[in-house]
Amino acid sequence: MSSPRSPIAGRNVDGYIDAPYFRSIFAQDVSTETAADLDVRLAFVALADIGAAAARAFENPARFHGVELELAGDFLNFREAARILAQVTGTEIELPVSPEAAIEEGLMPVFALSQRFTSAHPAPARPASAHELGLPTTSFTTWARETLGR
Repeated sequence: MSSPRSPIAGRNVDGYIDAPYFRSIFAQDVSTETAADLDVRLAFVALADIGAAAARAFENPARFHGVELELAGDFLNFREAARILAQVTGTEIELPVSPEAAIEEGLMPVFALSQRFTSAHPAPARPASAHELGLPTTSFTTWARETLGR
């Protein structure tokens, strides 16, 4: 029997993993299909951090007026993120050997195109940018423990 496949595509993982489908697959071994370059570091942000940043901007509009903020709680590659998820959930996570293999295993080509673009053009967001503005951030490990911990 093969492992379930999940098209985790984005950097804002709350929107993907918080869905009931993704919660249920973490009860089993998981093979995540992605066409992203597994070694490119990407910004990860928790939804709570976005809300906290918005609240701070409303609390102190003069401080944040004209600020263009690329928000990130962590800066990881997919291999690091998969290791963290595996540790937190106790679930073995298998990453694809290539983008082509991911497509052969069922990743929709439109997702593959989007993920390849994200790898080639990662967001400039870094946790340090938020910290310089006094904004709290949530590391991916903390987010995973709070969201998926068993």
